[in-house]
Amino acid sequence: MRRFILVALILVLLGACSHSQKSTDWKGTIKEVGGIIIIKNPKAPLYKKTNFKLEVDLKIGEAEGQEEYMFSHLSSIAVDDEGNIYSADDKEIAIKVFDKNGNFIRTISREGRGPGEIGRSYHLQITAENELVVTDGRNRKILFFSLKGEHLRSKKLKTVFPLEFYTDSMKNYFVLNPVRTPTERWFEIDRLDEDMNIVSTLIKYPMPLTPPEAYQPFLPFFSFKVMADGHLLYGDSKNYELQIISPEGHILKKISREYDLVPIKEADKELIRRNVPKEQKVEFPSHHAAFYGFFLDDAGRIYVKTWQEPTDDKVRYMCDVFDLEGKFTAQIPLNIDPQVWKDGKVYTIEEDEEGFHQIKRYKVIWDLYN
Repeated sequence: MRRFILVALILVLLGACSHSQKSTDWKGTIKEVGGIIIIKNPKAPLYKKTNFKLEVDLKIGEAEGQEEYMFSHLSSIAVDDEGNIYSADDKEIAIKVFDKNGNFIRTISREGRGPGEIGRSYHLQITAENELVVTDGRNRKILFFSLKGEHLRSKKLKTVFPLEFYTDSMKNYFVLNPVRTPTERWFEIDRLDEDMNIVSTLIKYPMPLTPPEAYQPFLPFFSFKVMADGHLLYGDSKNYELQIISPEGHILKKISREYDLVPIKEADKELIRRNVPKEQKVEFPSHHAAFYGFFLDDAGRIYVKTWQEPTDDKVRYMCDVFDLEGKFTAQIPLNIDPQVWKDGKVYTIEEDEEGFHQIKRYKVIWDLYN
């Protein structure tokens, strides 16, 4: 018995030493300043190598065939706990629902202005209460449906114009709202009450009132996501810093990373020129912004899409990965823009070679090692 206890104690000590050694491998710093946790990351990730793969295991969408499987212009998708997929098409309006094997189940709602009808579906979300939430930008309302398609209620938005709408398990409501006055223009991230009135403005991002004489691509911009715990993840790509903000608007954590500015290459400029009228003047900055967006996986890890040049020509962009604490742990290549990450699978909206929209689901395979 004593020998067993001694062996167990040695194993615990060895595990503690191993954990301590692994913790010191990270070269960043964590400290608290004025009630805000400040996490500063070095340029290099904790893990130098990754084995990251995405394997397609489902495609939905046909160029020709059954109408139920054809899309015009997908704007948003959502996935429930059973793996059923809900798709919003801002041209066909009605919400199409497919099972986990890609079989069409039903449509939800139809175009119109009446109770339960949709003018234009901008954004979908499935709540913790298993309700489907549809952001209707044209009718300026939020619609709630059961997952079977029954219209439960609608909330009219009188003072905001919803580009995106989110609700969390604590019944907080957030909306991305463009605002314009005769002298100013900006985007707001607002928190709303049950009656859809603005309780507080969490973020205000100014925009020029009139367009500049020349088109200016690659300018910094903001991104935000609502996290599973109701906090907001926000970042302005002028600098490589992410902020975690409480529903009341308090900054709780700042996550930054040392990085090198990425020059804008001639190939980047040529791609822009091909997509604007020849008579349009274009002004390019010398370097890209710090990043151009981010997303979260189902474990709460943060993936930041960077302008860093991939080493493989087949890779679209490189993603910086941060763990739940905010440590820069890995860098992975990606060719997709995840819309939903759920139960170890990634769901995307993509175009085929002919430009037709498809929904794809990928199985995620990922190992980290030094």
